[in-house]
Amino acid sequence: MNNRLTLNDTPVSNQAKVVVATTVLLSFISFWRAAAIVLNDLASSAYYVGGIAEQAIGKSAPWFILGVMLFSYAVRAVYVESCAMFTRGGVYRSVKEGMGGTLAKISVSALMFDYILTGPISGVSAGQYLAGLINDTMLHSHWGKL
Repeated sequence: MNNRLTLNDTPVSNQAKVVVATTVLLSFISFWRAAAIVLNDLASSAYYVGGIAEQAIGKSAPWFILGVMLFSYAVRAVYVESCAMFTRGGVYRSVKEGMGGTLAKISVSALMFDYILTGPISGVSAGQYLAGLINDTMLHSHWGKL
């Protein structure tokens, strides 16, 4: 005769209730690693956006950059508030809960456009910097120019 109890045989009041919070995983990721990922994404844009904006717009480029920074500050405030509420999901869910569905769709579209646009630009910029570094290194070592 089998005297073992299964989970279905255990009364509901005796069953352990376990809640796994996904924020627990943040304790396994160091602050510096997370900051490195975020800062690389932000810093790669910061190095070339000024030159590109001035080439395209002219001398009024700093005003446009200031406008983008102020808009980003407002979006950051909403994002910080939504992070405190712990809504599951990414940008779409956070913006939808805070500002509505239409702005959530616009935000996700802007984010996808940002990734599609800045990926190739960052790759080309990195290639140009690397080619310049190799040429300068070869000139200083008297090997000639590529």
